Amino acid sequence: MLEFSVIERGGYIPAVEKNKAFLRADGWNDYSFVTMFYLTVFDEHGEKCDIGNVKIGFVGQKEEVALIH
Repeated sequence: MLEFSVIERGGYIPAVEKNKAFLRADGWNDYSFVTMFYLTVFDEHGEKCDIGNVKIGFVGQKEEVALIH
């Protein structure tokens, strides 16, 4: 199973991991909603794959509520 971690903008993504995905905050916002993240995934063999920018929001999200704290 893949474990997800959300990290702050400019935060450190390890060079080596297994079964982990990192969502690094981008700082971009859509009409004051923080939704853009850079996704990096490490598979079960430790192979790193930079997926790139993804937008993530949730139903009922408010402008002042981001996925990061």
